[in-house]
Amino acid sequence: MSAQQTQTPEGNTNARTSIQLHSRPHFFEGYAFGFRQPVLRYTVFVPDGDGAPPDRLGLLLGKTLDVEFEPENTSLRHAITHYLLFWPRVILEQSEHPVFESARLLPTPDGSSGVSTIAQPCLDHNAAFSVVNFLVGAANAVLKTGRELKPDTEKQLLSGLDKLQKSIKPLGLNGFNQLHFLQAAFELGIPWMRLKEKIFQLGFGSRARWLNSSITDATPSISTTLARNKFFTSGILRSNGIPVPAQSPAKSKYEAVQIADEMGFPVVVKPADMDGGKGVKANIHNAETLRKAFVSANRLSKLVLVEQHVPGRDYRIHVVNGVVHGVLERIPGGVTGNGKDSVTDLVERQNIERATARDDRRHLYQMTIDEEAREQLEAQNLAPDSVPAEGLFVRLRGACNVTGGGVPAPVPLEEVHPDNLALAARAARVLRLDVAGIDMLIPDIGESWLESGGHICEVNAQPQMHTDMHKPMLVSLFNGTEGRIPIAVVISPEPESDGVATALHRALSEKSATAGLVRDGQVRIGERLVSREHVGSYSGARILCLDPAVDAMVISVTDEQIRQKGWPVDACDLLVVDCTPPAAAGENRSYSPSDWVEFASQLRPGLAFIDDRDAECLERASAVFPRTCELRTFRPDDRNDMATITEAVFANTPQTTHS
Repeated sequence: MSAQQTQTPEGNTNARTSIQLHSRPHFFEGYAFGFRQPVLRYTVFVPDGDGAPPDRLGLLLGKTLDVEFEPENTSLRHAITHYLLFWPRVILEQSEHPVFESARLLPTPDGSSGVSTIAQPCLDHNAAFSVVNFLVGAANAVLKTGRELKPDTEKQLLSGLDKLQKSIKPLGLNGFNQLHFLQAAFELGIPWMRLKEKIFQLGFGSRARWLNSSITDATPSISTTLARNKFFTSGILRSNGIPVPAQSPAKSKYEAVQIADEMGFPVVVKPADMDGGKGVKANIHNAETLRKAFVSANRLSKLVLVEQHVPGRDYRIHVVNGVVHGVLERIPGGVTGNGKDSVTDLVERQNIERATARDDRRHLYQMTIDEEAREQLEAQNLAPDSVPAEGLFVRLRGACNVTGGGVPAPVPLEEVHPDNLALAARAARVLRLDVAGIDMLIPDIGESWLESGGHICEVNAQPQMHTDMHKPMLVSLFNGTEGRIPIAVVISPEPESDGVATALHRALSEKSATAGLVRDGQVRIGERLVSREHVGSYSGARILCLDPAVDAMVISVTDEQIRQKGWPVDACDLLVVDCTPPAAAGENRSYSPSDWVEFASQLRPGLAFIDDRDAECLERASAVFPRTCELRTFRPDDRNDMATITEAVFANTPQTTHS
């Protein structure tokens, strides 16, 4: 789309609109402008005018998206800027896109009148631009209506918003864990980058970890394979003396009934190799219901288990590295009576509350009055049109899975008997799982399983975790650190063979660290050359960030790739700026130390050495660097200064906290 065109919510493109995207957007895949996630930068032209129309649009969006919006009753330019700084984050977040910082207004490089430059943090650049494009088109559509927002325009806007949300939803993090792990990482100061789809790297180099939901780079594939087969899992736990319900595979619905007769009703039917409670039917009391449950489960899996129904309350116990991090009681799907409404009305009201919630309830599944619900109601001498007494809980599901409409309720660890915590930890240990969700059935979690009787009914190798469990898990995985390694950045016009970057790399290597070096189109890990085909310092530094052998890194920036892609790291410990004029001439060798200093201030270094031959550069550094940064001067040709810088790489590279 050209700079002079803007897509409207109706899908039409106007050749010239009042508000225009001024130039092509720029996508930064690395870190830019101090943000700690990818960024979309774009410019927008806004003419002079009244700010009332975008304010009305903001109020309409606020009502539709259930978000409080404070209008800017000023000029059109201020109102549109406020509108674009606010709404992209809201729309992206509600489509499960991680946006952890607010957008910022940046200085416009050419100082064009009426032009604003905005940096919008995002996960997917295309999704972010789609949102911005829609919002610009929506603002133009409202401006055309004059002082009043016409019903037809309002209808078109809301239809466009619905289409937008449906289009960007698949580009977000559809699932519960990934979004909350990234939020926890952001709050803990742990850097993250997307590797592929749902797989993320947290941290850099040797201190980095990979996560795919709650599966880590240390989770054995053999263990996950076993855990995904409930029959295999039960056999291993039983052979280790861990109590599990009796179970047997059934090849047909007739064999299922025979097994249940021998085992004794009630029973549970479940696919042996499905997660998330799919196909599970619990508390089955008769052969007819059992046959129906078998057929349903058999549609999902060729291996169906008939299992003894164990009475008790259902708990999910989360174990990370052998330690229990959280316990949830899984309350079965149902409703609580108020003495006025029918079961059907209560279910409908509950579904609306879940669909419109902005807290954790929004992740709960919808309930329906289906065949299973009717069976549960009949067992309680109720029907869909019955009016339960106030406070009476009406169970609508046999199993307690969240996917079936169940509700997880956190249980304080101090209320759980130590024997039960130890049993869950041992179940994870014997399966060799570093992270596991252990499902326990027990009458009272506060009493020992040795006394009251308790059973492990399932083990999940990729558990969905409650929102207060993601941060403790990351603290455990990173041993309380931020997953960072010492990083030195050297900005120089020339890739000198024996300059500052080489000296720093040599010093780090002599201290037994496996140090990486990016310089002059080459990447080294230790003394070994590992790549010479990358196109710039950003690509080379990414190689070091991703390699688990790298304990420290030196990034020599001599090209413009980082300006185009962003910084490969979000922070550094040591920054060195060499102001030596470049030897080569030509447009590609232009070098402005002052500009680079301002760009490098985004890295928030703990210590910076600035070449003292450039007074303007030093003055700029004093103005733009954070107060936490110590500034020193040096001369590249002074051996004593070089020795001081080399020593500083050790003195100033502890595990740094960036909050």
